[in-house]
Amino acid sequence: MGIIKRQGIKGTVVSYLGILIGYLNMMIIFPMFLEKDQIGLISVLIGSASLIAVFSQLGMSNTVIRFFPNFRDDDRNHRGLMVWMLIVPALGYLVFLLLWLFFREAILQPYAEQSPMFVEHANWLLPMSLFMMFSLLLESWSSLFQRITTPRIIRELALKLMATLAVVLYGKGLIDFSVFLILFAASYGIGTVLLSIYLFQLGRWHIKPDWAFMTPLLRREMAVYSFFIILGGVGSSLITRIDQIMLSELVGLESVAIYTIAMSMAVVIEIPMRAMMQISAPIVAEAVAADDRQTLLSLYQKSSITQLIAGGLIFGGVWINVENIFAIMPQGQAFLAGKYVIFWIGLSKLFDLATSINGIIINNSKYYRVSLYLMAVLAVLAIVSNRIFIPDYGVNGAAFATALSLFLYNALMLIFVWVKFRMQPFQWNTFKLLIVFLFSLWVNSLITGLEYNWPVLSGMPAVLVATLPVLFDLILRSAVFFLVFGGLCWGLKISPDLNETIKNLINRALKVLGI
Repeated sequence: MGIIKRQGIKGTVVSYLGILIGYLNMMIIFPMFLEKDQIGLISVLIGSASLIAVFSQLGMSNTVIRFFPNFRDDDRNHRGLMVWMLIVPALGYLVFLLLWLFFREAILQPYAEQSPMFVEHANWLLPMSLFMMFSLLLESWSSLFQRITTPRIIRELALKLMATLAVVLYGKGLIDFSVFLILFAASYGIGTVLLSIYLFQLGRWHIKPDWAFMTPLLRREMAVYSFFIILGGVGSSLITRIDQIMLSELVGLESVAIYTIAMSMAVVIEIPMRAMMQISAPIVAEAVAADDRQTLLSLYQKSSITQLIAGGLIFGGVWINVENIFAIMPQGQAFLAGKYVIFWIGLSKLFDLATSINGIIINNSKYYRVSLYLMAVLAVLAIVSNRIFIPDYGVNGAAFATALSLFLYNALMLIFVWVKFRMQPFQWNTFKLLIVFLFSLWVNSLITGLEYNWPVLSGMPAVLVATLPVLFDLILRSAVFFLVFGGLCWGLKISPDLNETIKNLINRALKVLGI
């Protein structure tokens, strides 16, 4: 767990800095300078490009992790695996490009009525999806060597700061919206270039092919695995992206903006999982290959409880302050309709954290085809449920449909891992954590009916006068929740690993300060 802890903690810190920038973007910068339909357009472009990138890379981001033990060697070239990782997706993207050229009008026709702006700017999907695809591949390659921090800095910090710059330039009237879109799309290309330079400097850029090693049998095994991963990956992306895409089709881009901003507050819960999953995947692949059940079980349970603590702290902090958050942000009342999006998506993400690495275990085992079957059923469920709930309930219907799909998917994988591997992530401490979480929410609910009488200084801006009580309420609620939840988790030793890590961090800080 040593390297997983170090890289996981670093990755999580970087991710939360990225979340902070993302929050400033989505909650302040974007609403301040962009119209709701423009925010919706950006969201749909990102979601659609992500889906295209997942499909076009033909499962290679997962395949290189699954088969890396077969290719690993001592000369650092790893028998030319990186060459295949780049060539196969390039061919996949070429197929998509041909489909786009021949069927563009048919693909975009359903959006013409409700989201004409998306139809007008849809061609930006081409460069964005290409850059996203190669970034996804290079991040997977980097994770094979337990290097996730710098790639995460590029994705979580650099890209978001470039987006901030582009929006501010547009908001200040220095560029028009078409130039803004050029800068926004170009930022993904810059990220890909930076990631390539990083791997080259690490000495991990291996493009010397070893055609002889890729035997017909190995090629066939990789192709079959990739085929199932392709379908599973597309299904997974559909479940997480179809809500925005269908909202733009059935309701319009303004609803997408409301949904996206609310979603940005909810998905912050899963950040601990992103960092740990990325660094855990290669270790899980090795453990599955060696049939090391003890390592799998230990990682399964420890990552579950650690992620739940972090996710519970974040979700609780967001939910108790949801009214305050919307009160602070520009045009907050216009986006308040997304309040229960946060609730439904947040609950589904907590369950996702609790079930931990079940998907990685299945995908790296001989049962990897099961992911396809489950994902196919749930992708259909996501599409059908969104089409049922969105027309009547709008953004809340989309959130409920997505939460239902994610819950069922994780529940089925949880059952499958238990049946086939005789292991599950829950412990007695998981139940104690649930009680602590609910108790902390209850304590926070007691903070009601307080009056905040602030002295108004001469010349104090009206905005500041109105914001001070909200900020005080937010800080008070957050502090109470953090102290109760964090204190009980620490005192009850719900995660001994996390307690030890925090102790070490405190000791290092004290040593630096000379205390």
